[in-house]
Amino acid sequence: MSVSHAAQTGEPLEFEGLGLACPTCVAAALSPVLDQRGLVLVEARGSVLRRERPALARYAVTARGQGGRVELAVIGKGVRRHSSPADLERVFELMRALWEGGFGRDPRLTIAEPLALVADPPTLLQAEVPGETLEPWLDNPLPAMGSVRLAGRWLAKLHDFDTGSLRAVGSVDEESKLLACAERISRLCPTQAERPYLLARRLSSLLGELRQQACVLTHGDFQAGNIIVSGRRLAGIDFDHAALAPAARDLGYFAAQALTRIYARTGSMTAGWPWGAALRDEYLEHRPGGDRGFSTYLARTILEVLYYQLGKTPDAAMPRVPAWLDWCEDALVLAERDQR
Repeated sequence: MSVSHAAQTGEPLEFEGLGLACPTCVAAALSPVLDQRGLVLVEARGSVLRRERPALARYAVTARGQGGRVELAVIGKGVRRHSSPADLERVFELMRALWEGGFGRDPRLTIAEPLALVADPPTLLQAEVPGETLEPWLDNPLPAMGSVRLAGRWLAKLHDFDTGSLRAVGSVDEESKLLACAERISRLCPTQAERPYLLARRLSSLLGELRQQACVLTHGDFQAGNIIVSGRRLAGIDFDHAALAPAARDLGYFAAQALTRIYARTGSMTAGWPWGAALRDEYLEHRPGGDRGFSTYLARTILEVLYYQLGKTPDAAMPRVPAWLDWCEDALVLAERDQR
């Protein structure tokens, strides 16, 4: 076995400095996996795709089998910010359970195949999924409606997954997140000083009521960048935020992400609604009644998106604060009516 890598000598330091396994470590982790498939690893080359945490790398792997040479594309993902190697291990275990529990055999609704876990530096290795994310369609959302509906079907399948064989899947600390959102918005937008806290308290009360209902395995970051489409095949990726929660967590999150991200590109406060409605309608065809709490999670996510945008691009986000808090208020009114 020979192992090469894409850049200059010393590149392993580049990978390890970003918390990613170098090609040599990747080759060692993948060799047993390939052996089980009757393949012998010949070469592994790597390049960094993203430097901010969780960092990403792409490894081009060449193997040899009875049928000749095989080329594999492997994505490596490091530990995300405010996380630990144990969290990455749980994500790998979850992905493996999903793959073996039906997502691996499904030709249309699938995930990235988990391949191996490198211990040091902690790196999750998964097969690269062909296709492109829904991200490019945020600028022109209507032609992607068919793919959005397919995403609703994928989400229903995830929510029906039996987590009984898994180690404990985490839950969500909503109160801490809501408080952090209120504090940042209030601090950076003193003209709205009290309003974020009032909204957060109302949301906290509603979310507390929803926690009494049955929870399912939720994705936690189900948005355009984590949905890969190739024809009529769709894969969900990035399970870092997966947790047991009411099903509406993912539905409201997707709708709010569509609203806010499409608004940021088009300036329209309504252009994102068709995505949220299409996904929800398709979802309900497969899981009737599974959207209880939708408006609550819609409001909660709008507040969260505002929190992140004020942290990353405060000058651009500041003018949006009053209108987006109005969005949050409108969704809360619906939520309070629905949960009476």
